[in-house]
Amino acid sequence: MPKTINLLKKHIEKTIQELSLNSPVVINMSFEESSIECLKITLPPSFVLYLLPSNLFPFAPPMAVMDWGEGKKTHLTLDWELDNNEDLNTKLFKAISKLISGKPPYIIAYGIDASTPITSDSTIANNFSWQQLLVSSVIKVPDIKSSLTDRIELGLVNALGMSSVTLIGLGSVGSYMAEQLIRSGLETITIIDSDIVEASNISRTVYTLHDINRKKTDALEHRLKQINPNICVNKFPSSLQELGGNVLESVIKKSDLVIATTDDPQAQSIINSCAFYSSVPAVFVGLYRGAKGGEVAITIPTLTPCLQCMTGLRRKVESEGSKVTRNADYGTNRLIGEVALNSDIQHVSSAALKICYSLIASLKGEDCSVTTFVPQAIAQEKHFLTMGMESDYWFYPQLLGDVAGQYAFQSVWLTASKLEGCRVCGESSERLETPYSHVAPTPNTTIIRDQISN
Repeated sequence: MPKTINLLKKHIEKTIQELSLNSPVVINMSFEESSIECLKITLPPSFVLYLLPSNLFPFAPPMAVMDWGEGKKTHLTLDWELDNNEDLNTKLFKAISKLISGKPPYIIAYGIDASTPITSDSTIANNFSWQQLLVSSVIKVPDIKSSLTDRIELGLVNALGMSSVTLIGLGSVGSYMAEQLIRSGLETITIIDSDIVEASNISRTVYTLHDINRKKTDALEHRLKQINPNICVNKFPSSLQELGGNVLESVIKKSDLVIATTDDPQAQSIINSCAFYSSVPAVFVGLYRGAKGGEVAITIPTLTPCLQCMTGLRRKVESEGSKVTRNADYGTNRLIGEVALNSDIQHVSSAALKICYSLIASLKGEDCSVTTFVPQAIAQEKHFLTMGMESDYWFYPQLLGDVAGQYAFQSVWLTASKLEGCRVCGESSERLETPYSHVAPTPNTTIIRDQISN
């Protein structure tokens, strides 16, 4: 192999000069019970790169082995251009500079390319299977943890970092809100959903084709940890009824905020009564027919009515105008999926996110631009947001018809009162003693109907 080793040594000079390294030396290295010649390149302060050319060099790259010190050696894959017309000096330099960048002394970093290291944290790197690289010690390697929230208000980041949020329902609204919460600094989240990812979910959620047939909880956890691998994700791939009252009570009581985005009215009702009973604020997000409108209900025990009373007001308003309520499946009682624009869905979801940010910031006493947003609304008894994305939608023309400049993307905050005799937020003597005891499997009405017909 003398010809190939000499050829390698001759053409590695460009790389040596660019990186300001000492000239390599030819040594014999033990390899599979034999000895072969290789180039040894010293990389201060304590690293060594070995290049072993085969008989196919320069058509194939030399084998590269890095000694990282303390007895750790790994094989490195050189990115080798197949263009045989390219100058061999340049080809070698391009391949090695993806793994080693700048002039010595070097430090270890991680990423895809040494010219743009991503982190010096090996734990984060292992989560993403990033390569171990060498970069000049003068290069500032990013602090991923702090960089992720550089453009988020510090008060909000602090509030989210101290909070635990439970999100129930991981469809188009829930998956989007979970991702945005993590991007904004939330570090502890509990996610609950019994469904798997289907192809029809891809167009309006954060899932990808790789997630099809995976549990939504698993797919979303993977997605969230691709954004911030340091977060804590507690996941329950089950319905609330399957989860059971004891577990649900433990989850809700450990939460600073509960977000309900399910397509199951009974599940929303369970969350409403349990969160209110446990004195935990909750945000309920719902879409109207075809996602042409939507609603966000804020329940804060002692300060607002519960969801049941708010939706009672919505049904009253609805009876006076065009219908917005979605149809439910006769067998499961879950809302039927409908054709809708993802932009309309996310319009409602984004409004809900701002409400959640404000609730968390105000609860944690952190100062930021949204801290007073919800408290001021609640003080004015505005705790039920309705939105319309279409022109002349619902009751808005009657209410806003004389206001100049109106078209689509309208909103009205409704004020609800506690319904007389409400078992959730009414007088203490009227309330359910423990709603968690009522969290039990839901009867399948399709089976019951078939049994009756038989």
